[in-house]
Amino acid sequence: MANFPVFQVTEGEWKSGEYVDVLDFRIPVHFTPDPQLLCDLISSFQTRSDDVFVIGFPKSGTTWMQEIVWQIFNYGVVKSEKTLKRVPFLELGSNLRAPQPDINSAKPSHSEDTPSL
Repeated sequence: MANFPVFQVTEGEWKSGEYVDVLDFRIPVHFTPDPQLLCDLISSFQTRSDDVFVIGFPKSGTTWMQEIVWQIFNYGVVKSEKTLKRVPFLELGSNLRAPQPDINSAKPSHSEDTPSL
C-alpha cells in the first residue's frame, strides 16, 4: 500500500488547503477520504471512444463549462438537476459522501450516438 502524506504549500503568510499527492496530482483532502482507493480508481479507469473530458484549473469555471458542454451534447436542453449529478468528477469517484452520478445516464436519452460527458 502506498503512503499518501498530507501537505500544504506556504508562501509568506498564505497557506494552501491540505492536499494529498495521488499519481503526481494534488488532490484536496476533502475530495477523497481514501487516497489509495482514488489511486486504484484512476489507474484502472477505462475510457470509451465517445467520452468527453472537461479539464480546468480550480476556480476557473469548470462547473460552468460542464453545463455548457452538457447542453451542447443535449441540444440545448435545460435541466434543473444540479450539474454535479449529471456530469461526474473523476477525482470525486472515491468519495462516497459526494453525489455519485450514474455514468450511463450522463448519455443523452434521445440518442445512443452522442458522446458521454
